[in-house]
Amino acid sequence: EVTPIPTPSNVTTPSYTLNSSEGGEVVFAGVCTNALTEVTEGDNTVTFDALDDGTYSDCTVTVTDEAGNVSETLQITAFTIDTIVPEVTLSSTITAPTNQSPITVDVAVTAAVTGLIADDFTLENATAQALTGSGNAYVLTVVPVADGPVRVSLPDGVAQTAAGNQTVASNALDFDYDGSAPLLTEVTPVPTPGMNPTPTYTFNSNEAGDITFAGTCTSDTVAAIVGDNQITFASLADGTYDDCALTVTDAVGNVSETLAVPSFTIDTEQAATTLTSAITEPTNTNPIEFDVTFTKPVTGLEASDFVLVNATVEAVTGSDDTYRVTIIPTADGTVEVSLPDSAAADAAGNGALASNLIAIEYDGTAPVLAVTTAIPSLGALAAPSLSFSPTEAGDVTY
Repeated sequence: EVTPIPTPSNVTTPSYTLNSSEGGEVVFAGVCTNALTEVTEGDNTVTFDALDDGTYSDCTVTVTDEAGNVSETLQITAFTIDTIVPEVTLSSTITAPTNQSPITVDVAVTAAVTGLIADDFTLENATAQALTGSGNAYVLTVVPVADGPVRVSLPDGVAQTAAGNQTVASNALDFDYDGSAPLLTEVTPVPTPGMNPTPTYTFNSNEAGDITFAGTCTSDTVAAIVGDNQITFASLADGTYDDCALTVTDAVGNVSETLAVPSFTIDTEQAATTLTSAITEPTNTNPIEFDVTFTKPVTGLEASDFVLVNATVEAVTGSDDTYRVTIIPTADGTVEVSLPDSAAADAAGNGALASNLIAIEYDGTAPVLAVTTAIPSLGALAAPSLSFSPTEAGDVTY
């Protein structure tokens, strides 16, 4: 035997070279056949008839010279014919969409191949990181370049079997990659101070997802949409809240940065209102001053807010929780002053409670005297008398 048949081989009509010390009639036995009937002295190359895929180990050859001497049987070295083209299938346990990076791709080949490298793969929106494995099983890892579709495929003829059969193109494997967390921005903070125990807060998200609350604030709204999201917090007691925050988790598990809700105060308490005056009644003091005291600072108190009987307001002064109203009686008689509900309001918008009513008897008219019995102009009385009639009772001063 000079040149055995290459094995494995994808040539179905393989060539074989043998050397004979004499010329003569050649006989092939076993599965291997060809049209050659004579060989010459020296090297002789024969091409076998077409063979099916398989391993051949029963092929032999003998040569008979002109004198009828038969050579020893030459066993042709066993060989394998393999013409099957290897197919490639790409698969992954990762489902779309995904935020996993790198992405792992399983590469399954129907026959053992060599020559496969990471750069052989066709990638869209990704770069190859590594290729491991051998034979008919490999693992490719790719790194997405940006959010969006990622495609992996393998073209024709990039690897081959030992017989030289080249791989055919694989399937295309698609992923929807999302590696970016939702971006949250505040739109409308909670009004502060506010008198609503269930305040609203508005934020914007560039992705839909699940809302997670942190701190004291909670809400029945747990799903965010793309765009502005207005949430109503569960009922809160009066107080200041500076620990409220939220995050949004998108469909693939990316968690946004924490959005802190600015500190805010809930105040539902109404200020009590008290009217007092240093004036005792009856009085002829004009104008009359009344002190207006609230249990917390308020604004918005005006002259027109007072409810008056037999009087008009001259001025209102003061601020915060202490004011003074000056009134002018209209006529003698009872003067009444009071404040109704919500005449003023605190910073949270709570209207003050109605005040007490103060009634003062005003008398601004002096008594008028009329002589009823005059003193005689001439008389002998040492202690003459005078009779007069006043319009009001009072103390007589001589």
